[in-house]
Amino acid sequence: MKAALSYEMREMDRCAIEDFGIPGIVLMERASLEVFNVCHKYLSENNGKNAVVVCGTGNNGGDGFAVARMLYMKGYNVSVVIGGDSSKIKGDALINYDIVKKLNINIITEKEKWEKAIIHSHIVVDAIFGTGFSGSPREPYAGIIDFINKNAKYVVSVDVPSGADCDKGVISGSCIKAHETVTFVMEKVGMLFYPVKEYCGKITIGDIGMPKEVIEKQSLKHNVLSCGEAKDMLPKRMPWGNKGTFGKVFVLAGSENMMGAAAFSAEAAYRTGCGLVYSCVPEKSTQIMQSILPEAVEKPLSTKNGMFYLESYKDIEKDLDKAKAILIGPGLGRSTGVNEFVYSVLENAKAPIVIDADGLIAVADNKDLLKNVNAVITPHIGEMSVLTGKEIKDIKENIIDTAVEFAKEYEVFVVLKDAVTVVASPKGNVYINQTGNNAMSKGGSGDVLAGIITGLISQGMDLYSASVLGVYIHGLCGDYTAEIMGHYSPLARDLINALSCVLKELE
Repeated sequence: MKAALSYEMREMDRCAIEDFGIPGIVLMERASLEVFNVCHKYLSENNGKNAVVVCGTGNNGGDGFAVARMLYMKGYNVSVVIGGDSSKIKGDALINYDIVKKLNINIITEKEKWEKAIIHSHIVVDAIFGTGFSGSPREPYAGIIDFINKNAKYVVSVDVPSGADCDKGVISGSCIKAHETVTFVMEKVGMLFYPVKEYCGKITIGDIGMPKEVIEKQSLKHNVLSCGEAKDMLPKRMPWGNKGTFGKVFVLAGSENMMGAAAFSAEAAYRTGCGLVYSCVPEKSTQIMQSILPEAVEKPLSTKNGMFYLESYKDIEKDLDKAKAILIGPGLGRSTGVNEFVYSVLENAKAPIVIDADGLIAVADNKDLLKNVNAVITPHIGEMSVLTGKEIKDIKENIIDTAVEFAKEYEVFVVLKDAVTVVASPKGNVYINQTGNNAMSKGGSGDVLAGIITGLISQGMDLYSASVLGVYIHGLCGDYTAEIMGHYSPLARDLINALSCVLKELE
């Protein structure tokens, strides 16, 4: 599924109107009908009679005027609140505003009256600002928004909650906190990120009759993976397959004091369906790994001060040619020796590589190495700060741009992890993941994700598809686990345990 930026939606509207001859008033009517249907359903199910529609002076307000008319024609008690200068209403919005006036629908501009109307309403329709809004709402809109948030029983926003930046997902001032948002054609990119995602409430995508040819003409690069698409992407299991068929994964992970990361990533790769996992861990820790994951083939590597170093690479050099996919980084620790070990692997390995955790810190001072490998990197926000030199706050507010810029510059696939994870390709395409929850905010969760992605690559998936599907599956494991255990108690091992159920469902 696609998601759009505000300028892309404007171009779709223009194209539909100018190139395909669909009048703007027709698109507005279809949009308003979608909002009306949601409002009517809620009011009828909750015995509500009183509706307040709060309108701005732009096209979003035009939608609101039309919704008010539809609710009025259905027999509801409707009031329209206009916070701005009504003389600024024009075009299609003006047509609907004039109809509201001719129907003698109650129009309110005085503060005391709209406060009373909102308090006594059963539903408030927010039609103040549309997708083009950015910055902070000014008065009187800021006051109206704050009052709605404190007093409205149920709020439905038109297209996007007023006050939200629907490109970046940020909120700079007052913003409607909707119970439900009816957006049109497709989700807007900013609605997929916190805090705007939370302010949207339930999201309903309304069909306004936008021709598919209009959408196809756009070069939309933002995507959201659906369950159906995920099922289609899942690697097929040949009935005649053997462990060689489904790929050999080499997990280069762990240090003497950090074996949990190696265990999580290795088992996750196995549980995702790869045929054989080679566990390349410190020689003194092989018994630990053997007891945790006896199915893995143990490859002990020499260490210095409990961590890999330059000489460790020689212990694995001849075996790496067997790999269908390599994971390097979880639990390696940080030292000059670790850096040299990581550099040696990246310079010589032929198989695709997933670089995670301490492996990312190792390449931070030698990022040009990434240009010569077929790699996926899986940084969280803090690690991305180390890799880019950017402040964490700046990355969080520009997470898509950060991921895309790095992917393009270093020719790698970037899985940038946060509350909403972004997967970016060197070509600038982006997937915005919508599975997962805060129950996954525990140590080891990222190691599980790295193992899942590596396991998918070993089964023949290209790196971009494996990253997108891997993040989706990882989030589903978190959703499944939280449903059973709640949001406080799940651990990384519970995500691994959920893999079998999640994959069975997708299969």
